[in-house]
Amino acid sequence: MAHGRRHIPFEGAAAFSQLTGVPQAWFEHRLPRWLDRDRWREIELFGQAWRDDWTLRGTHQQVCTLCLSEQGFARAEWDLNAYAACHLHGTILLDHCGYCGRGISPDRPAVDICSCGHYIAAEMMPADSAVVRWSAMCADAVGAGAGICATDLGGLSLLQGLSADGAYRVLLAFGGGQPALRGRVLNSVESWLTSAAMHEVLATAIRRMAEPTGFMWGSRSEVQRCTSSLAEQQLRGVTPFDRTAAGHLRNAMGLPARWRNRRPAFHHQLDLFT
Repeated sequence: MAHGRRHIPFEGAAAFSQLTGVPQAWFEHRLPRWLDRDRWREIELFGQAWRDDWTLRGTHQQVCTLCLSEQGFARAEWDLNAYAACHLHGTILLDHCGYCGRGISPDRPAVDICSCGHYIAAEMMPADSAVVRWSAMCADAVGAGAGICATDLGGLSLLQGLSADGAYRVLLAFGGGQPALRGRVLNSVESWLTSAAMHEVLATAIRRMAEPTGFMWGSRSEVQRCTSSLAEQQLRGVTPFDRTAAGHLRNAMGLPARWRNRRPAFHHQLDLFT
């Protein structure tokens, strides 16, 4: 469900509804629609807004083989990078074929068969229990099209009231920011962000969030990445509460308000002074 994937276009929801007898709203809830905002692009998906960076798995899919064998269909939340562990079986999602080793394509012959023709099967590794709890909250938010409900879940209570995307961005900040994701791609034999690497980022983030002062145990560069990510979220959050919460969290941690990649509010802002 991203650029390069041959998915059903959002505009075709009505036609497919007529062909299948499935309500149009069902398709519209599950089909991404890219929107151009004042400064950045966003995605409308699962009844809510998302930033368009590091959000969708795109052409590198992930699955839970246990869910496939039990339910026979791909779950909507598997399309999200934020969802790296199955909340039903407590395992890290699989993003490659155990037979050929290639990534799982969205254009495979069947939901449980790889493009190589073999069934998708490999050993499912146990996930961190905290990441499983996060995945459950993420799945609930996707299904309801609502924000995160994180009451009484330790460090994750800091995510209470944020949109699903806002909560994901805060976790990324504590996990090392977008540089951490890029670094895991560059240091991997795979050409994509693996589910295991995303799981590692989320697990690290949740441990640090459980005791925010503990984040300072990281290297100076890690603190700078967290600072940059929270400052960026302060500008780019998809809801006013997401933006405000990022600023409050940054202030509570004593981090400076600096985002080195900050861009002008308007593309031709400097033209106002020429």
